Amino acid sequence: MSTRDFIEKDYYGALGVPQNADAAAIKKAYRKLAQELHPDKNPGNAEAEARFKDVSEAYDVLSDPKRRGEYDDARRLFGAGGAGARAGFPGGFPGAGPGGQPFDLGDLFGAAGGGARNAGGLGDLLGGLFGGAAGAGGGARARSQAASGPARGQDVETEATLSFEEAVLGVTVPLRMQSPGTCATCAGSGARPGTSPHICTVCQGAGVTSRSQGAFAFSEPCRNCRGSGQEIDDPCPTCAGSGITTQTRTITVRIPAGVKDGQRIRLAGKGAPGRRGGPAGDLFVVVHVAEHRPVTATG
Repeated sequence: MSTRDFIEKDYYGALGVPQNADAAAIKKAYRKLAQELHPDKNPGNAEAEARFKDVSEAYDVLSDPKRRGEYDDARRLFGAGGAGARAGFPGGFPGAGPGGQPFDLGDLFGAAGGGARNAGGLGDLLGGLFGGAAGAGGGARARSQAASGPARGQDVETEATLSFEEAVLGVTVPLRMQSPGTCATCAGSGARPGTSPHICTVCQGAGVTSRSQGAFAFSEPCRNCRGSGQEIDDPCPTCAGSGITTQTRTITVRIPAGVKDGQRIRLAGKGAPGRRGGPAGDLFVVVHVAEHRPVTATG
C-alpha cells in the first residue's frame, strides 16, 4: 500500500464506522458489508465488486493494530481524507505563487524514483548501443558472469480450497505440498559428501565458451559443465549431482480477508531454492472458494 493510499482513502468511511471504533465493531461492519457485496452473490455487478474491494482493503488495514496506527498517524499528519494533501498550503508551498497553489502529493509520489527509472532506461539504451562496440571480450565476460553466477529458483504453484465464510473473514491454513528443495545429503552442492565440485577445466569457471568466426565472436553455454562453471567428479547419490530433490513440506499460509475464487496469492521466497547461492523462487497459492449456501429459516 502506498503512502498516497494512506492519505487519500477513508477506510473508516468505507466500513461506516467512527474513527474510535473498536476491533469488534470494525469486524462486525466488515462482515455485514462483505456478505452483501461479495462477487459470488453479485455476479456481473461491477459497482458491488468495486465496493467489495474497498471494504476488504479497509478491513485489511483497520483490523491490524500496527497498520491502523500508521494509517491514523498519516491522516493526522497530512489531513483526514487527503484534504491537507490537496489543499493550498498557508502562505504558499515553497516555489508556489502568492496565496499558495494546490499541491497534489500524487505528483510527488509519481515522480519518486522517476530519475532512477529514467537512468536505468538510458543505461539499457546505451548498453544496447555500445555493448557490441566494446569488443567481443567484454560481452563474453558479461555473459560468463550471468551464466556462472547465482540463479533464482523456480516459482511453485499450489491450491487451497476455502469455505465462503473463510474467504470473507480471512483464515490461516496449513498447506502440505511437494516441491523442489535443497538436497539434504549434499547441502545443495551436488557432490557426494566428503567431496567438492571444482572449476570446470574447459571454460575455467566462466560457464560459457567462445568461438570466433571472421570478425565476430560467439558465446554459448559450456557443454562440459552445462553452464555451471563447475565440474562434479563424484555426484551425490541422492540428487544425482543436481543439488535439488523433491521434498514434502508443510507451510502455514495466511489468506487475507475478501479473497475471491481463482485469486492467486504470492509468497515471496517460498518457492524452489536458487542455484549457486541464488535466491529462492516464489510460491503462488491459487484460492478456490466453495459456493455460498445461505441458511434458510424453517418454520
